[in-house]
Amino acid sequence: MLDITVPMWSALKWKCMMPDTALCFALLGGSLCMQQARSDRLWKNGIVWACAGAAILIGMLTLTEYSKGISLGIDELLSKIPLQDHKGVPDRMGLITALSFVMLGTALLLLRNGRPLLIRTLIITAALCAHFALLERIFGGENSYAHGRITSMPWHTSIAILLLSFGVMAASTDTGILSLFVGKRANVFVRRLIPAAVFVPPIIGWVQLLGQHKGLYGTEFGIVLVVISHTIIFITLILWSAQTVNKLHALRESAEAEFEHESFLLRSLMNHATDRIYFKDTQSRFLRINPAHLKLFGLTDQSQVIGKSDFDFFSEEHARHAFEDEQQVIKTGQPITIEEKETWPEGRTTWVLSSKLPLRDSHEQIIGTFGISHDITARKHMEEELKLMTNRLMLAARAASIGIWDFDPVNNQLVWDEQMFQIFGVKPDQFSGTYEAWQATVHPDDLPQELEKVRMALQGEQEFDSEFRVNWPDQSIHYIKANAIVQRDVAGKAVHMIGTNWDITARKHAEQILARTITQLAHSNADLEQFAAIASHDLQEPLRAISGCVQLLAKDCGHKLDDDAGVLIQHILDGTKRMQTLIRDLLKYSRVNAKGNPPEPTDVNAALDVALANLTTILSERDVVITRDPLPTILADSTQLTQVFQNLIANGVKFCIAQRPKIHIGAECKKGCWIFSVRDNGIGIEPQYYERIFILFQRLHTRLEYTGTGIGLAICKRIVERHNGRIWLESKLGKGSTFFFTLPEPSK
Repeated sequence: MLDITVPMWSALKWKCMMPDTALCFALLGGSLCMQQARSDRLWKNGIVWACAGAAILIGMLTLTEYSKGISLGIDELLSKIPLQDHKGVPDRMGLITALSFVMLGTALLLLRNGRPLLIRTLIITAALCAHFALLERIFGGENSYAHGRITSMPWHTSIAILLLSFGVMAASTDTGILSLFVGKRANVFVRRLIPAAVFVPPIIGWVQLLGQHKGLYGTEFGIVLVVISHTIIFITLILWSAQTVNKLHALRESAEAEFEHESFLLRSLMNHATDRIYFKDTQSRFLRINPAHLKLFGLTDQSQVIGKSDFDFFSEEHARHAFEDEQQVIKTGQPITIEEKETWPEGRTTWVLSSKLPLRDSHEQIIGTFGISHDITARKHMEEELKLMTNRLMLAARAASIGIWDFDPVNNQLVWDEQMFQIFGVKPDQFSGTYEAWQATVHPDDLPQELEKVRMALQGEQEFDSEFRVNWPDQSIHYIKANAIVQRDVAGKAVHMIGTNWDITARKHAEQILARTITQLAHSNADLEQFAAIASHDLQEPLRAISGCVQLLAKDCGHKLDDDAGVLIQHILDGTKRMQTLIRDLLKYSRVNAKGNPPEPTDVNAALDVALANLTTILSERDVVITRDPLPTILADSTQLTQVFQNLIANGVKFCIAQRPKIHIGAECKKGCWIFSVRDNGIGIEPQYYERIFILFQRLHTRLEYTGTGIGLAICKRIVERHNGRIWLESKLGKGSTFFFTLPEPSK
């Protein structure tokens, strides 16, 4: 409680502040200080609310006193001075003062709860009330407060409320009130409030004096009119300006957000683009490059490249060309797109497709260049390889007399190269380059089927691969071999048909001659086989007769002949037997093709077993060791396959000087065929005789050394070749031989 004596109060008169007014200032000041503490602690927030709420309560009680015409004795509770006993001093807080405390306290409570427009309105209204109360003191004289007018306010109270209002304005940036008076947006207030502050008071003052002069109202009413007019006008201007500033603020935030988004996109492009992006000044020195460019230079930081130029990284030749291109962009202001061949100090070469553009400032002045370079080294290498391959193809086509053509079915355009005109026997000026022009060259008998083949190729039903005849202008007929591929658009429509032609007339004539020769040969072979069969039969009869007569002669007259005659008779009998053996073997050789059975699934194990059974006597006499691998089932003539195994095994036993011959039969599947092998431990064969032993009647030894006619291996070769296989051997002299032969693997 304040203990202020009457003499002190009388001396100070109105210059002292009312106790409840001072208390409200203290409460609002405390609340404002705690707001500035920026703390979320509960007890600090409680102080803010308690102080502001208490100030609002005192203001509301004072307003209640004015509205009900009663006295609640608020000041008496705070001071022992009987205020009503002192003339010239109001008995309570002024109405405008109480209203200002209510508005400022409410604004403090709302600072952390948003509602910036309401906060601004409350603060500005309280400040204007204090401002115009101060004007009232200035225009109304010193007795205005002493008269106890309810709208009056001491000058020190007015100043204190103004200061408190500005403090609340600065308490939170969320309200945006300070932004109304600082920065570029303050121009809105300057343009609107300064003219109003300059022109409105004189005009209203002149209207007030004019009304008083004409006796329309008294002095006090005129002062109230001035205050109310000022308040309405300035509050309207401030709120209007604040609304404009809010719109400008929203636009600025939108622009900033868009700028931030654009910056994010640009950063993303710079940081993640695989192409090289760079910015340069007017001297072609780097201002900034993206990470892809840094990596190419082998650098890790922008500071390592800023201020440098291409001369610091590339060869002088490439750097000079790049500098000239960029200076051209700066000079003309026109962008360029070029393929650049980059040469590096270490000797390597790269290719890039570069787009270079002028870099401009906000005033559209060129301050440098920027560009994007896409690495096309792989593409250039492919182009060079394609060019090389194209040249090779053209040379090959020219050397092989192959013509190349391109048909556009959409526009009915047919393009031929030079070789095509030679193939078709026409001159370029005699060919119209249409599909119908080609049709006119095709032989009438072949034209329908060729048109159908072209149609099916364009429809995607089959590839174009054909042979047809063409009529030359000299009425000669030539044969053409043609191949083509069809190119289609994204919709699958044929847009190009590209193909090759070559003249196969000579080949066709050769084939015709060969066909006639083969026919004649077939007839000759048939006649030869028939002759061999007849000859074999006819030759056998006299040989049997000779042998029989000689045997009878030896039996009946042997005792009458001397030893020389007996030797001659024996020679005759041996010669007769050899002749019979030769005739039988020759008959077997001739019947390999004529008497062979069609190939059928044959178990090679079974065929080998038959061959071994046929050789039982010789195998047992020589105590031969036979081993074998697992053998497959193939397509073959089982009888002839048995004959092959029998001849090869018999040869291996015959030409073995070891005490115990060893024969191994193996099989291995490679590249779609079976490779069979018959390995022995015989005498071996020298390499120069590898081919000779498969020729008919060719022997490497005399009949006294080894028996036989020399036709067995020739029969094996003919049987294997009949099955589309081949036969060969590998051998080391004195260490044995291995005969190999192939037979096709049966299709699955």
